Amino acid sequence: MRDRKTPRRYAKALLMRASEKNITEQIFGNLSIIQAVIEQSAEFRNFLVNPIVKETEKQSVFKALFENKISREVLEFLNVLCAKGRENFLPD
Repeated sequence: MRDRKTPRRYAKALLMRASEKNITEQIFGNLSIIQAVIEQSAEFRNFLVNPIVKETEKQSVFKALFENKISREVLEFLNVLCAKGRENFLPD
C-alpha cells in the first residue's frame, strides 16, 4: 500500500509557502510543468525512484531541466524533497 500522508504533508507545506507569498497560481503552473515531464518520460520517472542516484545528482538534474522554467520556490522544494529522500513522492 502506498503512503498517502507523506506527499500530502509536503504538498501542504508548499501550498502554505505559496499562499504566504501570494504566488499560488504560479506554483500550480510550475507543478503542471513538472507533472507533464513525469507523465511523458518513463526515464524521468525511473530516475526519481532510483535509490542509486545521489541526492546531489538529482538536484543537478532538476536544476538543468527546470531552472529557467519554474520559480525558485519550486526548485527549492524539489531540492528539499531530494535532501529528505522523498523525491519518489513527486508524482503523487
